[in-house]
Amino acid sequence: MFTPFIIRSRSRGIIPSDVSGLLVWNRGDTGLKTGGARQFTAANSESLSIADDAVLDLSTGDVLLGVFVMRDSTGQQTIAAKWEDDENYWVWELTATGELHFIAVVGAVTIIEVNGLATTTTLAQYYHCALALDRDSTANTKFYIDGVADVTGTPTVAATDIDNAGAFRLGALKA
Repeated sequence: MFTPFIIRSRSRGIIPSDVSGLLVWNRGDTGLKTGGARQFTAANSESLSIADDAVLDLSTGDVLLGVFVMRDSTGQQTIAAKWEDDENYWVWELTATGELHFIAVVGAVTIIEVNGLATTTTLAQYYHCALALDRDSTANTKFYIDGVADVTGTPTVAATDIDNAGAFRLGALKA
């Protein structure tokens, strides 16, 4: 289960002006709501998709993404993504072995990549996961799991624009 909350960029507000607080989608609802939770199940095939909108682009600035995650199965699971095509996308995911991973690709070139080390493999346990992406500093770019810094290797960062025309998705990358 993935319960998204605030998604912000220092250079540009990512929250639509008519939505505040927790961004969630409850079963049966047709839009974003505050409160409650949305469970993405069915073998990583469910998602919330919002058509491309400039307010959802990560642009060139520093970014903080955050979610609460409770896994009910193991394996690779997409948390959030904006996918235009195989050469232009960004994806935040849990790997098959439970580590956090973020990658942004523009024109088939990897612009940003961050790998976590700690695992979120305990089922039915909530984890607070965040990505602090400092576009000018590999030292300040890292994941946090329950408030503890988590990164392995040296992240790849750049101030290159990572906007694309794909839909913003929470949950499964492709329906």
